[in-house]
Amino acid sequence: SFQYHGVDGIMGMAYDSSLSCVPNCITPIMDVFVKKYNIPDVFSMSLQLIQNNTQYNVPGGSMTIGGHDPNVLGNSSFHYLPITAQKYYTVDVGDVKVGGESIGMEGIAKAIVDSGTSYIVIPPAIFSNVKDWFQKNLCDLPFVCGETSIFENKRCINATLMTDEVFDRFPTIEFYFDGIKTKLPSRQYLQKQQTISLKDVYCLGIVEGNEGSQNIYLGNSFMQGF
Repeated sequence: SFQYHGVDGIMGMAYDSSLSCVPNCITPIMDVFVKKYNIPDVFSMSLQLIQNNTQYNVPGGSMTIGGHDPNVLGNSSFHYLPITAQKYYTVDVGDVKVGGESIGMEGIAKAIVDSGTSYIVIPPAIFSNVKDWFQKNLCDLPFVCGETSIFENKRCINATLMTDEVFDRFPTIEFYFDGIKTKLPSRQYLQKQQTISLKDVYCLGIVEGNEGSQNIYLGNSFMQGF
């Protein structure tokens, strides 16, 4: 929900398709930029906070139209993945590992990179496998198993319980794409939030998708690491 964050709206950057006709048919904004300003049909975004950079005077991420900003990328490198379906930004995903163990893809082979989704959304069968790994290996932690589990009813963890030692016990989660391995440490997929009463909590940035879903959605809790 945008209402708590002072956001005015959402701007779609996907391909020209039937999605462009909700509710009215319009030319996607990226196509407008490319035609009007004669720029490459490329954009890039970073959801990481830009630290100690005098070029930007507001905290937050960035989006660059027509290429990428070396001031944001720094000394990091990047890799291109083939888009396998030009409707959303869909890529092939080969495997998901938790704590170095493959959890099984259950026939799922596609992932949609979507900055308009807050979390990583995974199909029920894969979510069940992730949950089983945590509850097999970390059940001694009070917020992994039982009624207070972070896997039940989107429960969160009181921030005072999340010491460095506890963070270190949570595994790294890895996604594999066309030979590229991405790593999500616990401090990335356990997202710090505030309750309505302004209490700090950590919530699992991985949620279960709808029954019958055949795609993984890589939302902000994934993109913030890259």
